[in-house]
Amino acid sequence: MEKQKKDKSIRWKIMLDGDEYEIKLDMSPFTGKHKIYVDNEPVPFETPALISLIAGFDQYIKIGDNDIFVTCRNGKLDLSINGVMRSSKKEFVPMPKFEKWIWILCLLLVPLPLVKRDLLSAMFALLGIIFCVYFAMKPGNEKNRIKMATAAVALPWTALVIFPFFVKFFEKLFSGI
Repeated sequence: MEKQKKDKSIRWKIMLDGDEYEIKLDMSPFTGKHKIYVDNEPVPFETPALISLIAGFDQYIKIGDNDIFVTCRNGKLDLSINGVMRSSKKEFVPMPKFEKWIWILCLLLVPLPLVKRDLLSAMFALLGIIFCVYFAMKPGNEKNRIKMATAAVALPWTALVIFPFFVKFFEKLFSGI
């Protein structure tokens, strides 16, 4: 892998079926809108920018009979060539598709700033949405992904609404003693 600092691109040269190919990734880290080229020919980048920015991406490229994925997970770039990761030689596990339940969980955080009416709750809601998407898009068991994403939504509500409600309730209950 060769990094070009001036144009913020990463290039891989790979041999497939006796031919050399160059895969180039132009990173746009602040927008999530990346560009991928194979031998200077653009490949449509299919991952939505928000998902790419938060959770990473798997960009599929077909070269001859070879299945290539340019992947970004936890800020680390790699290639999968025919199901094997180039750097680790481990099996490639694709990111899950963006399911409807992720949207539903994220939407549950939208009313939080309306209920609390302060900047802190808006920041907690935004962070909750980011972590919900992050955990939901991690490769692996769907049950665990749902649990972690749900926890990312429940934590802001618990910290800012439920816990303070019970504190006030018990203060009023025991203040007359």
